[in-house]
Amino acid sequence: MNLQEFVAEVEAQRAWRAHGIRAPHKPLTILYGIKLALCGTRLIPYRKAAPELSSLLVRYGPPTDPNPQDPAWRLARRDGARTRIWEVRSEQPIRSDRSNNPRLTDLNKFASIGLSEEAYALFHDDPAAARSAATQIASLILPESRQDELVEEVLEGRVTAASPDDESNQPPSLEPVHRELESASRIRRDPAFAPRVRAAYGNACAVCSISPRLSHATFGLEAAHIWWARGGGPDAVQNGIYLCRMHHIALDRGAITVDGEMRLRVAPTLEHTSECSDVFHRFDRRPIRLPSKDRDAPSIQMLKWHWEQVFGLKNLAPEQAERHLS
Repeated sequence: MNLQEFVAEVEAQRAWRAHGIRAPHKPLTILYGIKLALCGTRLIPYRKAAPELSSLLVRYGPPTDPNPQDPAWRLARRDGARTRIWEVRSEQPIRSDRSNNPRLTDLNKFASIGLSEEAYALFHDDPAAARSAATQIASLILPESRQDELVEEVLEGRVTAASPDDESNQPPSLEPVHRELESASRIRRDPAFAPRVRAAYGNACAVCSISPRLSHATFGLEAAHIWWARGGGPDAVQNGIYLCRMHHIALDRGAITVDGEMRLRVAPTLEHTSECSDVFHRFDRRPIRLPSKDRDAPSIQMLKWHWEQVFGLKNLAPEQAERHLS
């Protein structure tokens, strides 16, 4: 197996794209396996893996219960045959419940999970291969604003630094270096999307109204997809909102959303500090700046996807969620 065959096998697990529902649990579990491989571990008892895997699924998956046992179990087989990338090794047979899901008690007692031997061989002691695979997999399941964050988490612990006891007085080299180009699979977007959204919103952030200019040109503003382009969202103005870089990242992370009355909503889990209040909380429940033409306003259908798949309906008031999803 080579690197591209590995990524193709991961991409064949297409559940996360079905009907616009975010379900990146399998690719995230594979990335966890790559992280283990970089540390020299191929198989790990499920009971030890579950807390860290759950954390990964919560932070990069949809706002639902992570259920790490499902991808950890199901990755080992696809269409009735064993996959080349994942292994579940068990001391005893794993029983299933009425829904054909593995019994958690059995997984905790008997099972170990991790990359297959040939997949492990790709990444053990090879951070470059791990970075390449992680970059491509992250590009399949997350918007660009979050991909680097996930890749660096997979590579965590592999960065070597000088020892605190290093007595060398040699200064670091500050000479320019030649860097190899890292490529990742990219989806095709309509090049007219960004200019249309920018024009609709008057070249200013829809949340904070900032429109910084340098030499008569604005900077730091971006056309954001409400329903992620990576998740199949259309390149339509009604699926766009013009935001500064900070509020764009917050939208992609689920720290903010726009409700059905076109007001900003801030996730209740976002910390309350004076800095966060200045940037986020002071805008909570305030109307966003809307396009001058009503037809260009955010679509409820697009917003509904964001509420369900990114922000989380539990973060909206129950009466509001019921009113705007009915």
